[in-house]
Amino acid sequence: MGRSEKHGMTMKRPPGVADAVRADGQAMAELNISFTHGP
Repeated sequence: MGRSEKHGMTMKRPPGVADAVRADGQAMAELNISFTHGP
């Protein structure tokens, strides 16, 4: 039981971290789009 509990802790992340990573990835994607399809 202890091992699975530890594994669950490593897999779990605070909601804010996931949101920040997602927002960062979206910002990078938009930046790439503006670079490739820019003037």
